[in-house]
Amino acid sequence: MRNKEFWREAIFFTSKDSNLTKSHVKYLESHLAKRVADAKRARLDNGNAPPAAQLPRSDRHAMEEFIENIELLLGALGYRFLEHVEGAISKSEGGAAAGDFICATGNAYATGAPSDEGFVVHKGSTAIGEASPKCPPYVADLRKQLLEEGILVKKGSLLSFAESYVFTSPSAAAAAIAGNSRNGREGWRLEDGRTLKAIEEQLAAVTDPRESRGPRRTRG
Repeated sequence: MRNKEFWREAIFFTSKDSNLTKSHVKYLESHLAKRVADAKRARLDNGNAPPAAQLPRSDRHAMEEFIENIELLLGALGYRFLEHVEGAISKSEGGAAAGDFICATGNAYATGAPSDEGFVVHKGSTAIGEASPKCPPYVADLRKQLLEEGILVKKGSLLSFAESYVFTSPSAAAAAIAGNSRNGREGWRLEDGRTLKAIEEQLAAVTDPRESRGPRRTRG
């Protein structure tokens, strides 16, 4: 953090037995940095990849368990930068993403699915190459950020998702694809034409306990 003027959050992990050696810490640093890089959900400021320390097999197993506990606790706290984006998408038995939604605008065509973190747009989806002149600043800034991070890359007249990406909402995902403000609940549709809004309302009706009470009896 030395090259930053400020920072807002820091997360520390310690061993209850105070038995972590310098070699253990180097092993943890190396493997955690690799997991962050592989997940591609956060940007690392490390200039070089930290080298892994050589540990006995028993110590390696202990450190892998330590890393699993870190990942579990981070996820519980809402930090998912160690987890692959694909892990947030439910899969059907056939292996394809269950309930894929489509957002098509102009020549752009994107697929995605709701997740417990927001809305995931799949790798290989495309977005409009040039944003609308009336594009809101927040949408323009989001597209610029995705380009700078390599999530979006130029592909002819379009932009292509080089990696799957989790947006905070269906509307943010649709807006980034269309280069303009969009209502994601209306813009994302299944192949049969049903909107995300319609699916959510249908699911809400099914899970509403009032729907299972049956007709009310009235006195004659």
